[in-house]
Amino acid sequence: MSMLLLGAGRAALTSPYDPDAATYIAAVEATDGQALETSTRQAIDAFFVGLKADGNLSKLKAACILGGARTLAGSLVPLMATMPAPTNFGFVAGDRSRATGLAGDAASKYLGVNRNTNADPQDNYHQAVYRTSGNTANQVLIGDDGSPTPASNCLIYFSSTIRSRSRNSFATTHGAFSGIGLIGTSRSGATSYTFRCNQSSSSIAVNSQNPRDFATTVYGVPGILSGSRLLYYSVGEAVDLATLESRLNTLAAALATL
Repeated sequence: MSMLLLGAGRAALTSPYDPDAATYIAAVEATDGQALETSTRQAIDAFFVGLKADGNLSKLKAACILGGARTLAGSLVPLMATMPAPTNFGFVAGDRSRATGLAGDAASKYLGVNRNTNADPQDNYHQAVYRTSGNTANQVLIGDDGSPTPASNCLIYFSSTIRSRSRNSFATTHGAFSGIGLIGTSRSGATSYTFRCNQSSSSIAVNSQNPRDFATTVYGVPGILSGSRLLYYSVGEAVDLATLESRLNTLAAALATL
């Protein structure tokens, strides 16, 4: 297999994949210590190509596909070499499925994203996860670690219903969640943000506030940790959540055969 060495310890497949997809695939394979199946490579490549076509890839500043790779370490390789890798707090190989992602335990396990909530502009920000299964206990899926301060700036969580925050201290309560698919917020203006779950987007009229300097975590913060299984997370600038979910639906369907 022809390889082209790049910086930061990554190597890219020279063909036939999108260059950024090839770099990611090579990094995962180097971490795993073995190659991915052609079908898995193709699914990842299609995901990258779709993200670019939608204008979303450049907006992602920290992101991981938590399935697909052959090892836990491989699933924590960031999508792009410019992105921070997450810090693993407690997850082990048995928590992960190649097909459906990484499962929290609602007790002690979470990921540190290593991108603070004030690293992106106040009115240009998103957080998103793709949930494949899990319990419905009160849990934070992704948000900042402002606890014990109750007014977290950016937070997505659910119990019997979904609640969201995006650059504001007011928690907006939404309807019941079907349990599967993308959950996210994306703010591209000062007076409202987009919330998406249940394959539907809505505009939430809440003014933004200056983002505080807190770390971002996936699967919650100690005390309100998630038992959900997640296939994907991302944070960064505002994205089109509907097209992001569409690309993730396609990726999830392809990985479901692993």
